[in-house]
Amino acid sequence: MKGKKRRHIKKSKSFTSLMVKCFLVFFVAVVFINLYSQAKVLYNLKNEEHSISEQIDTEKKKNLELKSNANYYKSDAYIESVARDKLGLVMPGEIVFVNKSK
Repeated sequence: MKGKKRRHIKKSKSFTSLMVKCFLVFFVAVVFINLYSQAKVLYNLKNEEHSISEQIDTEKKKNLELKSNANYYKSDAYIESVARDKLGLVMPGEIVFVNKSK
């Protein structure tokens, strides 16, 4: 009777040991899958961050250009240019010559 009990205990221990090993393999596989997916998400986020940084730089350059244009449009030189070219105005004391051959 003792022999059967020992065999049963050995079989039970080997089965438990096998189950523990299977669980560990499964656990390690799940951990690696999660690490891979998180690394992939991190990689995508880094690429998105880089893209957004480039967009920010582009928009900053456009903003500087617009500010420069705004300052020019407020200047006397621009006002004079529009008055001469589009409105046909002249400064006091200037003489206008008109070419009639055209």
